[in-house]
Amino acid sequence: MAPAVVKPTLDPTKRDFIIANLQSIIHKINSSSSPKGPIPRLVVVSRSRSCAEILAAYETGQRHFAEYSVGALVVKAPKLPTDIKWHLLGYFKMNKAKRIVQAMPNLWAIESVDTMPKATRLDRAFQGIGRTSPVHTFVQVHTGEEKSTHPPLAKSSVAGESC
Repeated sequence: MAPAVVKPTLDPTKRDFIIANLQSIIHKINSSSSPKGPIPRLVVVSRSRSCAEILAAYETGQRHFAEYSVGALVVKAPKLPTDIKWHLLGYFKMNKAKRIVQAMPNLWAIESVDTMPKATRLDRAFQGIGRTSPVHTFVQVHTGEEKSTHPPLAKSSVAGESC
C-alpha cells in the first residue's frame, strides 16, 4: 500500500460497513462475469465521501475512484495514496484543464471531454508538464437532436469528419 499523506480516522462500524458493502459488490461482479470476457473495472464514486471513507475502500484493494468536482478531486487526491487511479467524471470548465493536469499526477481518466477546444487545452496542459503516461479520455459525441446545457462535440468536429 502506498503511504497516505494523512491517515484520517473513521468510526470502526462505518469502516466495516464500507468494506462489507464493497466486498459484496466485488463478489457480485466476479460471479456474474464471463471468464472468457473482459474483466470489469469497478470505479467507486467518492462524491461527498471523506478521505477516511475512501481509505476504507482502498484497504480492500480498490484502486479506481472518481469525482465529479475538480475542486474536490484536487483537495482529496494529495491526501490519499498515490497509487489511486483517479477518474474525473462529467462536465468541467475549460479553464480548469491546467489545474487538473498540474494537480493530478495519478489522474487515470477524464470522462468526458465534450468540446474540441477543451481537448486541445488538456493536450497542451499535459505537454506543458511533460507527462508521458496516457490519460484515458472519453469523448462525448452528440449523435442525437436533443438539447443539452453542455453541448457535446458536434458530429462534424471529430477528426474533421462526421462520425
